[in-house]
Amino acid sequence: MKNNIHVFSLILLVVFCATCGSTSIRDREKQDRDRETEILKQYTDEVKDVYGEYLVDIKKYTTRGSYFQEKYNRFLIAIVRDVVENKKLKVKQGTVGFYYDKKSQKRNLLYFGFDINMGDVDNTRYSDVALDLIKNNLKDIMATINSARSMFSEAEVVGMVIGFSWNSPAKTEQVNLWVSKNDVISFEDSRLTLDEVIQRSTVTNTAGKIFRFR
Repeated sequence: MKNNIHVFSLILLVVFCATCGSTSIRDREKQDRDRETEILKQYTDEVKDVYGEYLVDIKKYTTRGSYFQEKYNRFLIAIVRDVVENKKLKVKQGTVGFYYDKKSQKRNLLYFGFDINMGDVDNTRYSDVALDLIKNNLKDIMATINSARSMFSEAEVVGMVIGFSWNSPAKTEQVNLWVSKNDVISFEDSRLTLDEVIQRSTVTNTAGKIFRFR
């Protein structure tokens, strides 16, 4: 009898765990749908031409980025509008699209992203400015971009790349941060801190070379 009770309890535990897991998955799927519904409110026929100017020229693609840009056109318009109007950031026209890491030459691994012009900066120390810009803006930008969860469900879309440019007293500088979609999700689930996301990401400088913050 005791063995039967033990077996029955074990079955109940397995069923309970399975139910919790499926509920958690359903909750996440609903959250994803809600986020997509919310970000797509930024897309309207009235603004599609205005913010369409921010997208990469479709003829410039040498990868399947052109396919994804057309497939997720409404999301791209919605994202750039949110970043420009609500985040008050100056996205560079013609930069919103899908990129691949030219160093790896893996054209089938695409990162969605864009460049942002941060204007004039007095500090001449590259690493200080680059890190400040990333830390002050990355969290909000990632949240907006990752609202398009169906876009990141594509196997070829492996992450996002955000470029920040600024005018120092000496010259125009740029920093690019290549973040994997898994790290973005881990950050949103509080399994990674913002500092850890930055440390795990690939950073390239004005010359396009890999740069490491010390």
